[in-house]
Amino acid sequence: MSDTSQEVGAGNLVLRAILWLPRQVSRLWGRTAHKSASRERRSAQPYVRRGIQAYNRKDYDRAEHYFSKAIERDYRYARAYLYLGNSYYKRHREVDAVNAWQRAIVSDPESDAASDAQAKLERMRMHRGQEMNAVIEILQHKEE
Repeated sequence: MSDTSQEVGAGNLVLRAILWLPRQVSRLWGRTAHKSASRERRSAQPYVRRGIQAYNRKDYDRAEHYFSKAIERDYRYARAYLYLGNSYYKRHREVDAVNAWQRAIVSDPESDAASDAQAKLERMRMHRGQEMNAVIEILQHKEE
């Protein structure tokens, strides 16, 4: 075999390694990220369960605490944001509720929690619109 054919063969080997390596690294990163996400989710789930229990007992302060703890463990947990928003709403903290619901949508847009959060935002917009219409109607009657 000539030196040129050995160089071409070595060049092909290097080229294959260059093409192969990023795919392998990507697979490893994907697995690591998935395992990490699963680990984060598993560590957050007990807090969400406790938060839901507190929420159902109408202990919204404690529920807020648990949902916040869950989010500290897994910042992509849409369900935790959804229930945190619900807790804020029950405590008449509408701005915080809206922010939490929006974060539920952004954190996992394809989840059921994101759909529920979107529905809550829509209901709130409709409710606020009705309130504004009522205020306008009252003001118009006062002008008459």
